[in-house]
Amino acid sequence: MTKRKSVVMSRKKIVVFASGSGSNFEEIVKKSKSNYIEADVPFLISDKASAGAIKRAIRLGVVPIVINWKNREEAEEKALKILKIIKPDLIVLQDLCAYYLQGSFQNGNTKS
Repeated sequence: MTKRKSVVMSRKKIVVFASGSGSNFEEIVKKSKSNYIEADVPFLISDKASAGAIKRAIRLGVVPIVINWKNREEAEEKALKILKIIKPDLIVLQDLCAYYLQGSFQNGNTKS
């Protein structure tokens, strides 16, 4: 009799950056919660406290984090610190957040 090894796949961690209504963000979270995707979405990062994505995050049990991007350099440093703590497997950029982060994390730009 041979014993089979069971392989346990760990769920990936997704962090979403969004600044709009959050409809796409909500779909990602719903797919995660239904196990359609093998990932969790524990955090949402936004540049707007009033973004619809923030309201959706709270309703869905996802921790929202707001970073003020008026000072881009400070904001990038905060975002990098947060990401280093969270250690996501995937970062999803949506809405205007993609504009704010353009170039921030490219070419190994990880200011410590």
